[in-house]
Amino acid sequence: MAQDQVTLYNLALSAVGTRARVVTTTERTREAEICHEWYEPVRDQLLRAAHWASCREVAKLTLDAERTDTDWVAGDPEPPWHYRYALPSDFLYPRFLDSYQNFALTQKAGVVQLLTDHAEPILTYTKKQTTVSAWDADLWYAMIQALAGHIAMPLHGKPGRAQLA
Repeated sequence: MAQDQVTLYNLALSAVGTRARVVTTTERTREAEICHEWYEPVRDQLLRAAHWASCREVAKLTLDAERTDTDWVAGDPEPPWHYRYALPSDFLYPRFLDSYQNFALTQKAGVVQLLTDHAEPILTYTKKQTTVSAWDADLWYAMIQALAGHIAMPLHGKPGRAQLA
């Protein structure tokens, strides 16, 4: 069986008891549109939910700012942190630093950055793995079930069927 987005949509539709099938993810059918509407938010939530092997990534972070004085000034990392780092472009969720030191995330102007007291950290994180064929079997199955749970009510309008999904 192919492990692609169309197959995922069809298995989720099957899991909620719908006989309809999709041929492409962009077709103009009610089933495809509802699957497409829910796909990205469900995928990203599911990727954050567990430390999936197929979505694990490690990267040395790039320094954005460092607080050198004891007094905080505008532009410095937020107190009490000494360093602010840029995150990789495929970053979705942090797991841990190589030193296991504490860290926090901050968001300024829509850009998420990492705050820590660790110089030159290496971050293990969950990447936004959009290639469905790269997912491991457990993530694949979990995504089918999670998508089914979210599309059941819009497709059927029956709370009991949605509850089962």
